Amino acid sequence: MIKSINEIDSITKLLDVIGYLAPNILFILSCYLLWSKPFLLMYYFIGFFINILLNIILKVIFKQPRPSEDIKLFNIAINNGKRMKYDVYGMPSGHAQTSFYSVIFIYLVFKNNYLSLFYLILSLLTLYQRVKYKNHTFSQVIVGSLVGSIVGFIIFYLSTKKITGKLRSKRDDNALN
Repeated sequence: MIKSINEIDSITKLLDVIGYLAPNILFILSCYLLWSKPFLLMYYFIGFFINILLNIILKVIFKQPRPSEDIKLFNIAINNGKRMKYDVYGMPSGHAQTSFYSVIFIYLVFKNNYLSLFYLILSLLTLYQRVKYKNHTFSQVIVGSLVGSIVGFIIFYLSTKKITGKLRSKRDDNALN
């Protein structure tokens, strides 16, 4: 049976909203999944905020406009030294970066293909939504995805490193049980 135009339009709008909210959904779901692993949860939090900070720094370095910006006005503002907020820049996509950070970190922690596929689908919806609504170019979401994936890998790697040093026996304090 062919669905009506309204049903298809409703599904499309729902998928667009899910794509827009996916980084937040993945963050909340990741916190829930890592709740019983407090050490990894702490690393996930730290990495998440490092990832956001890195995104802001990269946007300010690249200063690449979003596709929805009027490029002439954008270039005039840049050339005249006008300070602009980091969110007017599009490279790299913050939504893509935070989504793929979560994808990689959660994959490496749980190694569960179904969970990873779910995370990947939500992240791909995010990429599609960001390009569809001209918030980012294709290259901006790809670079964001790569940066987020690399940060996710590095933070997971750091969370699994063992701290080694000189081990000494504890002096017995003759306590009674």
